[in-house]
Amino acid sequence: IDKFPWIPFGKTMLEVFDEKEDLEADDENKISVLQNNLALRLQDLGDYAGAKTLLEKVLKSDEQNFGADHPDTAISYSNLALRLQDLGDYAGAKTLQEKAMKSAEQNFGMNHPTTAISYSNLALTLQALGDYAGAKTLLEKAVQLDEQNFGTDHPKTATNYSNMATVLKEQGDYIQALEFSEKSVNIFEKFLPEGHPIVKAVKEIYEGISIQTK
Repeated sequence: IDKFPWIPFGKTMLEVFDEKEDLEADDENKISVLQNNLALRLQDLGDYAGAKTLLEKVLKSDEQNFGADHPDTAISYSNLALRLQDLGDYAGAKTLQEKAMKSAEQNFGMNHPTTAISYSNLALTLQALGDYAGAKTLLEKAVQLDEQNFGTDHPKTATNYSNMATVLKEQGDYIQALEFSEKSVNIFEKFLPEGHPIVKAVKEIYEGISIQTK
């Protein structure tokens, strides 16, 4: 919230730059950074449409300046995809996240934490589209990488345990879903205080699955 007062300042700065022509490449990159930062603040404010408009400009700039397979462009694919999710455009988000995943695999390798994030992001979109089998396959990869890179007792791993639990629940595999959900709850309770929103959320998932197993 303390960043919201900067939103009018950021918008004014972009209006000034929009009036300029023949900008140097370095200036274009700085404008792209400003657009991205302002988009994140609009996202925090709940203005997903405004954030989407700015992130589309950032992505266009990155594709022109760095190419479609560059890591910076992949970040823009992912950022825009998440805003499309917020707006309910899961098909559009899926297309961008597939590009981000391909870029992560090429630039960082199959065992990198960034690649795991791309698997998880795409999995959540596939879940929203009803492709639970596809989501499960990607989450299995993400879980394996998180366990490998962070261990089985880390919050990042716990997040994908919880994600896996929800997908397994949708598939009707309540026993295995409960196991993943319980792992997630136990980890977050170690790292976060009682009553924390994340602890509350994963407990609600666990309780919901528990009811299905009775």
